[in-house]
Amino acid sequence: MGQKVSHKLHFEKTATKISFGFALFITLIGILVLIGWQINSVDLLTAWDRGAVMNERTALGLFFTGFGIFFYLFYFPRLSQACGYIIGLIAFTGVRFFQINAWWDQRVGPYFKSPETLNIESYLSPYTRTCFFFIAVALIAPFTSDFRKKSMIFGLFGPAVIAIPVAALIANYYDLGPTADVGLNAMAFHTAVTLIAAGISLTYLEFESNKANIKQWWPVILGLCTFIITLIVWQAYVVRLPEDDFLSTLILVVGTAVSLVLSFMGYLIQTLMKSLKVSKTTEAQLKELNETLEERVAEKTRELAQRLIELDKFSAIAAHDLRSPVASMISYSELIMDETSKEQPAHQYAETIHRLGTKAVKLIEVLLEYARSGTVSSKPVELDTNHIVDLAITNLQSEIAGKEANVEVAPLPHVCGDEILLIELFQNLIGNSLKYSKPGVHPEIKIQCEQNENMNQFKISDNGIGIDPAYSEKIFGLFERAKEVSEKTEGSGVGLAVCKKIVEGYGGKIWFESKLGFGTSFIFTLPLVKNTPCSATSPVK
Repeated sequence: MGQKVSHKLHFEKTATKISFGFALFITLIGILVLIGWQINSVDLLTAWDRGAVMNERTALGLFFTGFGIFFYLFYFPRLSQACGYIIGLIAFTGVRFFQINAWWDQRVGPYFKSPETLNIESYLSPYTRTCFFFIAVALIAPFTSDFRKKSMIFGLFGPAVIAIPVAALIANYYDLGPTADVGLNAMAFHTAVTLIAAGISLTYLEFESNKANIKQWWPVILGLCTFIITLIVWQAYVVRLPEDDFLSTLILVVGTAVSLVLSFMGYLIQTLMKSLKVSKTTEAQLKELNETLEERVAEKTRELAQRLIELDKFSAIAAHDLRSPVASMISYSELIMDETSKEQPAHQYAETIHRLGTKAVKLIEVLLEYARSGTVSSKPVELDTNHIVDLAITNLQSEIAGKEANVEVAPLPHVCGDEILLIELFQNLIGNSLKYSKPGVHPEIKIQCEQNENMNQFKISDNGIGIDPAYSEKIFGLFERAKEVSEKTEGSGVGLAVCKKIVEGYGGKIWFESKLGFGTSFIFTLPLVKNTPCSATSPVK
């Protein structure tokens, strides 16, 4: 793995140096040819005895191409774009519409030539012009649009700049046609070489910008080869049948279209292959997950069961180990109180120890109650809620009689759950209504239920002291009690936390509606029997 990364870094460093060298080479050729136009050096203008003359606009375009690549390499986006715009403008001056080409030859061109070279005939050939347009876009587009990041179309510009001068070199070498500006060999030899260098540099920059793998570029190479063949065939046909303009144009258009289609078809095939590979990998992973799902679920269930057993053991140990020493403290404090008078300091200290010890025992008991409250039966059964409420009321009979309370129960539905937990739920809520009743007022408690498509919504209302709605979330927390409640009555602050834990254990919610001095309604939801898997009907009738 390490060797692969190090090789990639070495490749990037080497390629950057090569691109930088090409940029210097291109700039140097441009400068030398501009000097050649000033000193009337035919060798600098043609670089080959059979070759065409490099136009002064071509030399100027190559000068800015070298600098544009240099700025691209070292990430000076504005300067790179500026060079691209200048190159595009130079290419535009070669267009023969609107007399732009003639304007350059008459007004601007003479500034780059000496009197001896004014009469030397040269052209900015359409192929050089096309390459300049590609170079201009390749230098401008990467810094102006995120389309380049989403599409490989800009990856075609560098290879296209390579393809045209390669075809021109072949045409020059085999002398395939006239040297007029319509022929491939109208491109000067050193123009072709420098444009190939520019194309290689741009291809590298495009390659690095896309962070592509070399395998991703085979569609570009396929289109590039097809385009070169098209240009060569077209040039050969122009030489042999120069009068047949329609067929030669058709060959060029169709060949160019085929090269583009092949490139895009290659990209399409490549994308499909990548998608298939990802799909197969995902399918294999899903298959593996499905095969091991049951085993993993069973393993997690066993782990959970083991942890619950350990929790129960811990609760029992905690109950014994914590209560025993506290109970001893209470017993010794009672002995001290029996053997001392109330006026003695020892008696007062013993009373304090007894009171704190009793409070500690109660705290231990409520903590254990809360820890065990969420333990839902692994096999819930269908239960008649009317009977559950009857059992809860029976357990609270002494408190109901003492308060002379009236409990009104509407017909209730069956639910699926654990009998002990549901009795505890109703007993806590009814007991809450009894505990926080108004002084001197007989408690009126109503229990009812409404059903919707998915849930049973139970409501236990009373005419008690009420709760400030600001405590709507806080009151269900462990050891949390409303201020007005805690000031008037004693309690552990665990009952509603236990209720919330039981209700949420069955996938329901619990909340209250209240106004201070006007009673409280506790509302909670439990799933319908049809939406909950019950193992059997409860034996409780």
